[in-house]
Amino acid sequence: MARIPALAWASSLLASAGVFVSGNLALAHYREVDLPCGSGGGCEAVARDAWAAIGPVPTAAIGLAAYAAIAVLLGFTGRARTLAQVLAALGVVVSLALTGRSLLVIHQICAWCLGSALIMLLLAIALFKAPPRPASVLHGMASMGLAGVAAFGAYQFNLNQGTPLIPYNPRFLEQQTPAALAPDSSPSLGNKEAPVTLVEFADLQCSSCRSFFPRAEALVKRIPNLRLVFRHLPLTELKGHRLSGKIAGLSEVAREKGKFWEYVGKAYATERNDDLNAHLEILRGMGIDPNAALKRAETLTDAATKRVTDDVAFAEKLGLRQTPTLIVLVEGMKPRIIAQRQLAEVLQEREVLARLSGETP
Repeated sequence: MARIPALAWASSLLASAGVFVSGNLALAHYREVDLPCGSGGGCEAVARDAWAAIGPVPTAAIGLAAYAAIAVLLGFTGRARTLAQVLAALGVVVSLALTGRSLLVIHQICAWCLGSALIMLLLAIALFKAPPRPASVLHGMASMGLAGVAAFGAYQFNLNQGTPLIPYNPRFLEQQTPAALAPDSSPSLGNKEAPVTLVEFADLQCSSCRSFFPRAEALVKRIPNLRLVFRHLPLTELKGHRLSGKIAGLSEVAREKGKFWEYVGKAYATERNDDLNAHLEILRGMGIDPNAALKRAETLTDAATKRVTDDVAFAEKLGLRQTPTLIVLVEGMKPRIIAQRQLAEVLQEREVLARLSGETP
């Protein structure tokens, strides 16, 4: 049996690594999840770019097909070897184009995408430098086996590490100032001069928002350098949220009386959240005329209602479609949109933790 050169095995390992990386990126697209990407958050922005897919097919799926095809072709010689080289060369060209776009147009870095580009470059080098050799059934089976293991590993990793995708418009987000994302006119908890601000777009009939609220309150009380800013995003089109627009308006009426957070806490706490009368009773118990408040909440031109519709209009420009959606604002860093399950991890990042601790990195 002919000895298989080291470069041939290197090609197999690189193709398998490519299957793992591109497989994760493709699965993330189809499952609508975000992959762990470090503190920069560039993966999310790149994944939402127009070049991330060709119609319904994610670009990563095309890369996955190329890596898998190369893994199969490695067991053959002649034209098969040439085809593998052509696929790798094309892969390098496409990777360079995508990397250039992410750096020069999107202004973000996707660690997974850079990893795939590097793997494809090394794979092309290995394929072109490897000397001609006879076909090897053993090598072909080993390459396909490694690729299969990599594909299974990608699926398992994606299943366990993928975070539900938060839809948003990255370009619009990039254009916004901290003052636009967390305006002084919005209700807030905590120190207004805090170096870290958490902006929450919430729906007062959202069960996830209800469970997040006491957690956010506790964080602000415990961490002096953290501020919470509340912005409205009533999802009235969803089942069980039909009253969310009116309830948001009622909360703004309560805010004018200095009782916004009291009302929000009681609105989330009531077991009759989907009963308008329950919310009117909450207002009555707070010393606010419920009938007058309801009339204002139902009048689109009213100042209280307009504050809600202004928030909704801004959320629509941001491309937000679910609650709670969180925006993390840290002095000296770009704003980031995250899911609530990511918050604990983000607050432990070195740069964020330094500011929460009162240090200046």
